[in-house]
Amino acid sequence: MKHLTTLLMLLFCMHSFSQTLKPSPTSEEEPIYETVDKVAYYMAGYGKFYESIQDNMICQREKIKKKNLEILLRFIVERDGTISNPEILKSDLSACNASVLQAVKGTKGWIPGKINGRVVRSYVTLPIHLQKAK
Repeated sequence: MKHLTTLLMLLFCMHSFSQTLKPSPTSEEEPIYETVDKVAYYMAGYGKFYESIQDNMICQREKIKKKNLEILLRFIVERDGTISNPEILKSDLSACNASVLQAVKGTKGWIPGKINGRVVRSYVTLPIHLQKAK
């Protein structure tokens, strides 16, 4: 009986203190932060980011009737610096939305945001200004 009690105690302790390893979360399961200690940024600078968007945007400038139009976009900078889930929050010209989203998806070279020195997924919200063709 003494051996049985000892065996049961040993089995109970092993079960109580064993660890179950969880698979590492995929990027879809990780939180996306609105506010971070260090904001994600484009490595070459925002001027180059806007140039890249303008160069890769296929939008008929003839459709831009007003002098200046603005598109407000938001996207996620992933932990590896790639862009995901770009979306238009506000647009003065819906005819260019798909073109802007496609151009944003093609940008490379983002430095992800950080919280307490740890790289995290975070939102970036930026305005895109379109000017009337001359």
